[in-house]
Amino acid sequence: MDIKEAKQVLSAYQSDKDHFSDPHMLEALSMLDKEPELAAWFDNQLAFDRQVHEALEEVPDIGGLKDRIMNDYRKTQKGRVIRYIRWASAIAAVLLLGVAGFFGYVSNYNSKMHEYATLREGMSHFIAGSFFTLDFLDTDLANIEHWLETEDAPVFEGVPAVLAAKEPIGCKKMSWKGQEVSLVCFHLEDGTIVHMFVADRDGFSEGAIANLDEVLISHDLETGGWTTDTHVYLLTGSAPGVTVREYLI
Repeated sequence: MDIKEAKQVLSAYQSDKDHFSDPHMLEALSMLDKEPELAAWFDNQLAFDRQVHEALEEVPDIGGLKDRIMNDYRKTQKGRVIRYIRWASAIAAVLLLGVAGFFGYVSNYNSKMHEYATLREGMSHFIAGSFFTLDFLDTDLANIEHWLETEDAPVFEGVPAVLAAKEPIGCKKMSWKGQEVSLVCFHLEDGTIVHMFVADRDGFSEGAIANLDEVLISHDLETGGWTTDTHVYLLTGSAPGVTVREYLI
């Protein structure tokens, strides 16, 4: 089983189900310890499923829906198909509102990063509780650099050797307070991720990028960075406990 096949199998994973009788699922799950790319993808899938579940739980319950449908059916069979379609449409509308609410929550959460005064706080807020996807996936840092250039996104001048030795995942073009920011992600051996934000220094106030060379905890994530004459760099861990200090210049 390759990674693509494993993703197809794991797409059917449900945390509340017993999968021990499914050999395909067991094989796919066993690959998580050996394939960091697959493990990171699976973690994102589970996070997304949890957020959708939480959003749907907030959808108001339509009390007595089943009883009303059954009463209508007992009263008359005439027009039962029309009634069923109407009720099904109502349920679908409620579910759509729930999903829309979830995506509205994600959008609102992401937008709050612009409320922070420093790049460190804004970017760590984004990583700490946001579900996001990368715009470009590749394990070759040169290809990632080329994609960023093509998209007119900030391009890193260089990556610390100890970080460049890690396997890249891909990148994302984003913005903070009107400034273009590039995000490049790297896999670590234990399956966690280090995120590197890159931005052109022009346009940032000194206060927004002050003390980046200090290793600090922001939104429960270890963060630290450096600046050059032309660029600003910030590293964050993917979760509490993931350290970045060993990857700083």
